[in-house]
Amino acid sequence: MKLATVVLMCGVLVTPALADLIHTQHFANLTEVQAHILGGLDFVARGDTQELRITRADPPGSAAAPVGPWNNGVPHAFKVVYNAGGIAGISIDELYTVQVPVTINPATNGLLITAFVDGAGRGVTLANLRITLPGFIVHEVGDLAGAPPTDFMLVDTSLPLVDGFILSGTVQFNWTGSLPPPAEQWFEVAPVVIPEPATFLLLAGGALSGLRRRS
Repeated sequence: MKLATVVLMCGVLVTPALADLIHTQHFANLTEVQAHILGGLDFVARGDTQELRITRADPPGSAAAPVGPWNNGVPHAFKVVYNAGGIAGISIDELYTVQVPVTINPATNGLLITAFVDGAGRGVTLANLRITLPGFIVHEVGDLAGAPPTDFMLVDTSLPLVDGFILSGTVQFNWTGSLPPPAEQWFEVAPVVIPEPATFLLLAGGALSGLRRRS
């Protein structure tokens, strides 16, 4: 069974990325991202020049599979899938797939998409991004992630991600010379919890109270 069918079993309905459904922000480092999310990452789906990997936070664990040859400058289709029954997976071109049992926070309302390269003449671009929900209801993200420099793209959405989702699109690796080692060219996708504005105010209030107590 293809990875997409883990979540979706019926027809397709494409909807636009409505302003009240999907918002994106870009950050330069993980520290900035962590100021906008609550808790850790329940799982991280990673693709690099050597393998696909899912890393699970609780209980700690991971699964990996080798990925076939990349084509310099050629987009490849990718999918990151979460099944509400407790399976996360990642695939490239429907040919290379890795899956692992996971549980995500019921409050999950965002996705963190990271593009990373280290070294000159290299690039990673994730484009044509869309979120597909059960019932094949598709929402266009309307933005892209790319490196260099390292790009942390935070997708904030009111879509019910905990019920299952597919994040799909194309990923393109560019390089000069030989294919870079996996630690130097990769992309990642992870579900996250983004506080509501009221929660941000509460957190800020707590921080201010702490400052007052220390003064």
